Amino acid sequence: MSDLVSRVDSLESQVIKLSDQLEAKDAQIDSLKDEIAELKEANEELREENDELREELEETNEEVDELNSTIIDLESKQEGWVTEWIDQYRDMLCELHSKELQKGSKLRKDHVMPDLLPDGPDQLKTVKRDGEVFYKAKDLPDDIEANGPDALPYEDLLPIQKLNRMDEDTFNRTTNSDAEELAAELWASRGNRHSPWKRGCKNVREYVSASDLKMWIIRERSDVSQEYAKKLVSRIIDVMHMLTRNRIQVKKKTRRTDGLTYKERRIIIPDDAEIPGESHSMDSDQSSPGTSVVTG
Repeated sequence: MSDLVSRVDSLESQVIKLSDQLEAKDAQIDSLKDEIAELKEANEELREENDELREELEETNEEVDELNSTIIDLESKQEGWVTEWIDQYRDMLCELHSKELQKGSKLRKDHVMPDLLPDGPDQLKTVKRDGEVFYKAKDLPDDIEANGPDALPYEDLLPIQKLNRMDEDTFNRTTNSDAEELAAELWASRGNRHSPWKRGCKNVREYVSASDLKMWIIRERSDVSQEYAKKLVSRIIDVMHMLTRNRIQVKKKTRRTDGLTYKERRIIIPDDAEIPGESHSMDSDQSSPGTSVVTG
């Protein structure tokens, strides 16, 4: 009888153990079901996100195609603009070269495009100077030479001298501001009767004071106000530094007017300034070798 009881107890213990294991399995199954449900939900979200990304990618590809098309159009237009600008610049340069040659100027051979000149290469001849080869007009006699800057090749001139060698149309196309136009005219006025330039002394060849320059601007440009003329003085000084390649200097000098003493700027051309076509020193009764005035 005791064996039977013992066996029943053992079976009950096994049943309890199996019941616990079954409950654990059920719990594990429930957990797996929950996990599967979460995975399905996450998978659905990923599918939706993937669909959205595909749509965005398609839109992006369309935008990229549009941008590429725009870039191609812009590049084509830019190429056309650049080509047009180069053609205009080349035509202007050839026109300028032709006019300079007819004036008797000598131009370095490697700077000239003979085939593009209005008169063609047949109207040119080559000359040598200081080991370099230049072009000049064939129909001009060799014994006629200009004096001062006009005797020099165009490439040897300062930018401000080049401006004053241009005809009016080329001058207007080249200058970009009132300050540039007035700076060129101011330089060209040297030696003229009503020029604001004054003779210097010691180491100064010529100078013009800021106040005289302001009055000259108002005289040359009747529509310019006093305030704008004052601003133009500073701009002209900056431009002249550039166009003369810093051949000028600006110094402040003490000036006395109506009992008042003040400092005033002066644009100074030093006596030793290297200006093409001009000597380092000039007699006081000799006019400056200014070039012809170009009206802006």
